[in-house]
Amino acid sequence: MLHPDIALHIEIHSSPMVVDLLQEHRVDLGFVQTNLVPQFITPERHLHIQIPCVCICHRNHPFSDLSDIGIEDMDGETFIELNPSSHISKKFNNLCNAKRVNPKRRIQASLSQVVCNLVARGHGISIVDQINATQNKQPNLCYLPLRTPMFYEFHLMYPPVSAPSPLVNQFVDQFINLLPEGALIEKCGG
Repeated sequence: MLHPDIALHIEIHSSPMVVDLLQEHRVDLGFVQTNLVPQFITPERHLHIQIPCVCICHRNHPFSDLSDIGIEDMDGETFIELNPSSHISKKFNNLCNAKRVNPKRRIQASLSQVVCNLVARGHGISIVDQINATQNKQPNLCYLPLRTPMFYEFHLMYPPVSAPSPLVNQFVDQFINLLPEGALIEKCGG
């Protein structure tokens, strides 16, 4: 930890609420899901970040022996789906429709951590971002890269007008250093 004497306060809110907090200067930094925020918002977009998505499965699932997986391999598989309004679900559903793939959608969850836990218990397979897959320390959870790349996208945003403090910049640098290989980062203004 770089600054053990400084308290960090982390809140989880919907992306529109995070934008409101940024506009009101009530937070120093926000992570906002790309597809949930209109383009005309006031806060300056700082970084557009894309995290590779991966297929997760139980270590005893036949997929666990593969080096990668295609969407077509998921046809007929029991699938644990993220909320249908999530960025990942929308992209996955579009790919399935385009390739005429029909996984058995058995369970739906709002959080990637819940999806990872269900997969680790053998309830099916799923697709999540690589950060959630690698941070989940369940020994029964395996993850595989997708042959057709798919990304979870979000923006790291600052409040409008004000420049970020050196402490916020250090936090952002540390965050970027923790991103998985294959993450794409684009500076978008500010």
